[in-house]
Amino acid sequence: MPAPFDRFTAAPPHRHMAATPPLRHSAMPAGQAQNLLNLKQFLKELELLVMPVECPGCGLHDVELCGECAQWLSGPLRRVEQQVPRLDDLSDNPLLPVWAVGEYTGPARGLVVSWKDRGREDLTTVFRKAAVTQLRHHRQSYLFPIVDAIVPMPSSGKSLRHRGRDHLAPVAKAVAAELQVPVVRVLSKRARRDQVGLSARARGEAVIRLRRSGKRLAPGRRVLLFDDVVTTGATLAAARDALGTQGCEVVGALVLAATPPRVKVEAVNSLQMLRTGHGENVSGWV
Repeated sequence: MPAPFDRFTAAPPHRHMAATPPLRHSAMPAGQAQNLLNLKQFLKELELLVMPVECPGCGLHDVELCGECAQWLSGPLRRVEQQVPRLDDLSDNPLLPVWAVGEYTGPARGLVVSWKDRGREDLTTVFRKAAVTQLRHHRQSYLFPIVDAIVPMPSSGKSLRHRGRDHLAPVAKAVAAELQVPVVRVLSKRARRDQVGLSARARGEAVIRLRRSGKRLAPGRRVLLFDDVVTTGATLAAARDALGTQGCEVVGALVLAATPPRVKVEAVNSLQMLRTGHGENVSGWV
């Protein structure tokens, strides 16, 4: 005699659950897909009418970034420490290696300025792709130091409030992912009112400091600094000194753009004026 069925502990005898048929994703009809593309194109054109855009490098209308200006960020990484005058540490140590994605002049300068201070957040993707692509190609062909962490150069509180964002953060994160290391924010930047009489190196040291709280790097960690633009190199030198007090070794710096020597800036500016009818007012370091 079969055991009585207990509805609380067992399934009914001789009853089989019907298998649930798998979900099938039907392809979007060709006509519907075309309509969707047309709608996207219409919305894009409407956006250009409401909020006109122009290439930040040359000013070409209705183009977020023209192909010619994008080429300024497509070259290989270059070593630029020889043209950065304030990287010396007053010792016999060699100059800090600095790799640059592009030069801070011509169209590339317009890209950086628009990205940093004119609300062109869409250019983040451009700089992220350029930095990662060039770094990857460089590591495949040349020696690159072993890195344990990426330390981005900090922005001042005033700059962060003005921009409403940390513009370097997503690019630093992408570079760190390429190197398979963490991003560690251990530096802070503060303004100092009275800097009269200080050298460029001393002014950099007065501004760049280790954070008083938060994460710390273990002594012996090999650090790659990351910044958007290098001009004199005073802040990079100050960052290296600050991290040195923590026992870290700064093996180099990666920057998105480096200010070239004055002679080259004037030549590039002349070419830009011939091509676009306008250029930059170059006086000393730009």
